[in-house]
Amino acid sequence: MNSKKKSRFKRLTMMRVGISILFCLCFCNLNAQELPKLAKEAAIADLETLIKTIEEVHYNPYWDIPKEDFSKKKDSLIGIWGHSDSISLKQFILTGMELTALINDGHTTLDWQNPQLFPALINYKFLPFKAKLIDGKLCVTGSLDDRVPQGIEVLSINGLNAQQLYADVMATKGGLTSFKNEMCESFFPIYLFLRSIKAPYLVQLKGQGTVILERGLSLNEWTPLIENKELKSNYSFKILDEDIAYIAYNSCQDYEAFQAFLTETFQTIKDKKLDKLIVDIRNNGGGNSMLNDLLLPYFTRKRYRQSSERHWKVSATMKDRISDSLYIKVFGKEFIAKYKQAEDGIVIKEKDAKLTKPKKPKNYFKGKACMLIGPQTFSSANFLADAVATYNLATLIGQATGEATNDFGEQIEFQLPNSGTYYFTTVAYDIGADGKVEKHDPIYPDIELHKDVLEGAKQWLRR
Repeated sequence: MNSKKKSRFKRLTMMRVGISILFCLCFCNLNAQELPKLAKEAAIADLETLIKTIEEVHYNPYWDIPKEDFSKKKDSLIGIWGHSDSISLKQFILTGMELTALINDGHTTLDWQNPQLFPALINYKFLPFKAKLIDGKLCVTGSLDDRVPQGIEVLSINGLNAQQLYADVMATKGGLTSFKNEMCESFFPIYLFLRSIKAPYLVQLKGQGTVILERGLSLNEWTPLIENKELKSNYSFKILDEDIAYIAYNSCQDYEAFQAFLTETFQTIKDKKLDKLIVDIRNNGGGNSMLNDLLLPYFTRKRYRQSSERHWKVSATMKDRISDSLYIKVFGKEFIAKYKQAEDGIVIKEKDAKLTKPKKPKNYFKGKACMLIGPQTFSSANFLADAVATYNLATLIGQATGEATNDFGEQIEFQLPNSGTYYFTTVAYDIGADGKVEKHDPIYPDIELHKDVLEGAKQWLRR
């Protein structure tokens, strides 16, 4: 498949919570007091379907855990359900998330957002702060309660050790540790909901004793806490300190819209005579990497590639799924025909030895440029960072990305028949831009900064 056709269409389930929940609530007719349950036999059947699909579709599901160890863990998790004839849907979702996390592929996951849970969710009182690991300690990163200040260390919640509790949360996500830490910052209160840990919250804080948070937050109160207002747009532009052009590239979505955005943005940069540029992809979780090919020609004339090889696993399950019009549009009719004709179980290898030669746009930027990266730089954004690092297209500033250079891609969505829960896995494996097959490191920045990254970038541009 031609490099121009290699769209990295990756729908991430670590989505921003709020809009999808409120939308689905409109269609829920369940009594808010009812906690949905699933027959144990049906739950086990769903897990078997989940595992069978992943084994058939995923390029290498047991790359990080032996199949025997995976099976033992599955039996252990089912054993926790006990001898009842049914289990709660919340318990089933947690089990499925822990199982998919064992694959340790950030794209392979069970989605917790089952509409049957939304009535209970809307009546749940959320923890009024968010937190993540900082230097090995669980620290508050945002709070809507003055008694729990930002930066303070959390020791326990309702008698449960906070670090162990957060380790349990991270066990529901696959991928690099840094990536999981970032993703779980917002997912932490949802995990407490799934574990039925509820208000009043007894929170032990280091140096401050135990604080009793009596009521918690409603869904409407909680949502702004975990939503980043800067991320409401896929991409945005502003001028910093009157002399620095700043582009927040938050999602690789909508090719035509991004093309128009870049045309207008770089016209403004030219008109304002700006000679310093920051491209921020710290919060970019991916999408279609073809958008990266629109961006790069605006500030580099060097040849590059975003990846060197792609390996596709062929399976009967995927052949049925790939017939959807969505995938025809993404992968192209020619490749889908080739895939369907291939024998099940084989791997289609595509090598991309040619480098892309950027076509100089009308408003080419001739100044000094840098790109900001971090643990939430993932999927197609990771491709972009890899190309920039491999071919020295700009200076990378920040922290290492949240994904290995060589990693699994092309996320596919499925739905379990009994619980109605959606899950995702991948069908391909990508080799990074430098072609080193054994490389499993993320992309590291040229200048490592953990705090005040934007300010550090501004200072670097002015040197």
